[in-house]
Amino acid sequence: MVTNEYAEITNGYAEITNEYAEITNEYSEITNEYAEIINEYAEIINEYSEITNEYSEITNEYSEIANAIASVVEVDADRLAQMLPPFDVEMQHEPIRLCGACYGKAPRHRK
Repeated sequence: MVTNEYAEITNGYAEITNEYAEITNEYSEITNEYAEIINEYAEIINEYSEITNEYSEITNEYSEIANAIASVVEVDADRLAQMLPPFDVEMQHEPIRLCGACYGKAPRHRK
C-alpha cells in the first residue's frame, strides 16, 4: 500500500515536472519572440535616426543656399524663404518673376 502511494506521488511529481518543462519552453519561446521584436524596433529607430540626420543636413544646406541668395538679392533670408515656394514644392524656373509691388507688402505674390 505504501508502495502504491509512493508510485502515485512519484507519477504526480513527474506530471508536475513535465508541465513545468512545457511552461519553461513556452516562456523561452515568448522571450525569444520578444527579443526579435526589440531588435526590429532598434533597427527602425536606427533608420529613423539616419533619416532625421539626412533631413537635418538637407535643411542646413537649404539654409546656406537661402542665406547666399539673400545676400545677393539684398533681402533678409527669412523673408526670402517666405517668398519662395515651400521646401517640398517644385519651383517654376522660367520665367522667374519677383514682383516688387507684391513682395513689398506681403511675402507671397498676389494674382
